[in-house]
Amino acid sequence: MADGKQRGSQDVGMQFKGVLIKHIIMNLVLIITCIFASPQKLACAEEKSMNPLDYQFVDTNDNVLNSILKFPAGSNQMVKLVIRNHGKTVKIRLGITNMQTNDEGEIDTIASQQRLVSGAIKASAVFKEDNFAHEFILKSEDEKKIPFEILVPSKPFSGVQSFQVNIISESIDTSTMEASIRQSARLDLMNTTQQLPVPEVAFSNLKATNFLGRTGFLVTVKNSVGNDLIAQSLLAQIYSEKNGTLVASRRLNPIHMAPRSYFKFFVPALTLVTQDYRARMTLVQNGKTEEQNFAIHVQRPPQGAASQQAITQVAWTRRFFLILIIIGPIAIITIQIVRWYQYERKKVIKY
Repeated sequence: MADGKQRGSQDVGMQFKGVLIKHIIMNLVLIITCIFASPQKLACAEEKSMNPLDYQFVDTNDNVLNSILKFPAGSNQMVKLVIRNHGKTVKIRLGITNMQTNDEGEIDTIASQQRLVSGAIKASAVFKEDNFAHEFILKSEDEKKIPFEILVPSKPFSGVQSFQVNIISESIDTSTMEASIRQSARLDLMNTTQQLPVPEVAFSNLKATNFLGRTGFLVTVKNSVGNDLIAQSLLAQIYSEKNGTLVASRRLNPIHMAPRSYFKFFVPALTLVTQDYRARMTLVQNGKTEEQNFAIHVQRPPQGAASQQAITQVAWTRRFFLILIIIGPIAIITIQIVRWYQYERKKVIKY
């Protein structure tokens, strides 16, 4: 009798083990799916999805225009932007800004800051705001022509003034949680017949400072010419004048600067002390290497910035909490299942 009861308990225990393993596997699959599955896959499938839009500039006769528009100084010109949608129906927002350069030395398509040098003409002085300050719905396989007027500056300028039309398309179906698509249509304007000038880089305002919570050296890199500046690399090296040791360096590889724009090139340093430093800026452009040297006197090291060690500690703390977020639910579910299994097994053995 006792042996039968023991065998029955073992059989029930084996059944509970199977249920336990099944529950663990199902919950693990559910958690992994929730973490890694994209909203698009979790949403109901649709016949069409959002696609990047096709666009081009045309004149009043619908002839396709080149990327560089050459118009007489002081004239008013009409141009159309043609947008075609081969995806699902979307809502479109337009805006126009100057072409700029971000702090990685690349053409900026977001233009969150007005980092323009002297000689740059702002987009608001060339384009009428009401041409772009509106929204519209563009159905699938439809196209729309948006006319806009260009007020060509009366004063001749060298090279190009560069602008970009920002095209933002959003899904009209909020249940799909699809991210918006941002595109930029570049537009270069000339009001002379001269050739494009040769781009030149200039460095200024080199100093020791705090930048985005870090200590280091900051230099302003300018392209004051009406032409793109493209270089294979830009290297900054900071040496101690006291003993000649290299204390900081950073390379951008490659760089592509918009006409008449600047960016801030930051070189992080582990430590800074009161002394003289020497900076060497090296630009490799069209196979040629150019070097410029600058003296930097640090009388009082910047205060209040986070050290490299503190930044590393913050990064590891974030990783630790991320691991907890992922593993925590799995551990809690597993513990609850084990407790449930132990409780049920005790009930079976008792009776």
